[in-house]
Amino acid sequence: MKLKILHIALLTSILLMGGCKKFVEVGPPSNQIASETIFLSEGTATAAINGLYNTMSNTSLSFAGGGQTVYLGLYADEI
Repeated sequence: MKLKILHIALLTSILLMGGCKKFVEVGPPSNQIASETIFLSEGTATAAINGLYNTMSNTSLSFAGGGQTVYLGLYADEI
């Protein structure tokens, strides 16, 4: 009797462990492009780089009025 209960408990726990995977995995957000697919085509890569430059030019990082130049200088390790 004890062995039968142990087998049922073991079988139940094995079945329940496999059923939680779809609840744990989270899909990509619906309002953003996944990072794996952004550079697959030339159009999306260009749009991503243009968006990056647009964000950099619109931020108010004022290091002697440089703005975008400061970011590019930091990126190129000139500063």
